[in-house]
Amino acid sequence: MSQTKFRVFQRVGKTKIIPIGLKILLIFICLILLSNFATNIITIQLSQNQIIKLNNQVMVEQLKELYNSSSNQYQIYTYSNNIEECETSLKQVAKSGFTNPNSIALAVKKDGTIDFYVSNNELSVWDEFIDSTTLQKITSDTVNGIYEGSISFKTAEEEYFGVYKFQDDWDYFLIRAENRSDLDDNNKSLYLFMFIFVIALTTVFVIIGIGIVLIQTSTTMSLLETIKNNKMECITGTCSDYKKVLETLNENV
Repeated sequence: MSQTKFRVFQRVGKTKIIPIGLKILLIFICLILLSNFATNIITIQLSQNQIIKLNNQVMVEQLKELYNSSSNQYQIYTYSNNIEECETSLKQVAKSGFTNPNSIALAVKKDGTIDFYVSNNELSVWDEFIDSTTLQKITSDTVNGIYEGSISFKTAEEEYFGVYKFQDDWDYFLIRAENRSDLDDNNKSLYLFMFIFVIALTTVFVIIGIGIVLIQTSTTMSLLETIKNNKMECITGTCSDYKKVLETLNENV
């Protein structure tokens, strides 16, 4: 009996033809990948929005604590007249709530000067609040009776989001904020993990599926070859096993 080899590409003359089954399989794989990527990206974005909301809630609580502490420190300052000791105490209170590498808290005067600044990044130093547009907005809001709210502002290289509240005693804005790049870094890690996971899982199932198809195809082709040989035997007068082969083929289909 001759052995029939399985070929991925069929030939018509010297031209290779891609089987329609393989085309359908490739389209199906692409659709699965696209669906998985789209679903995971939407899920990550929704989760990111929820994380930002939770971050804002946490920063509001931390700002309240910092505001109350600043009021207490002002009372202490009126007696001790030691501004450095008050600022050190406020920095410690602010820094205790930091969770990200570039979390910050600062006190900004209406003219843009900074009374105190503290960051989780020890290399970060600010001498002035340079986002004049944002500062002008929150300053004008105080004229309209708005003394607190959410805030987004930029430095020369970074972008921050957070919450603020005006401190009457010290006559400055207390700001608690987070660097957007910290969240972007977390997003990149999630996207990379999602990409690797989807590709790996899809690859495993594709390999399993192709293996099953190859085994089934090889078995079917072998049975067809057997039937062909038995037909030849029937022509020569020896076809006793032909019905058995047909029964075996029907069982495998």
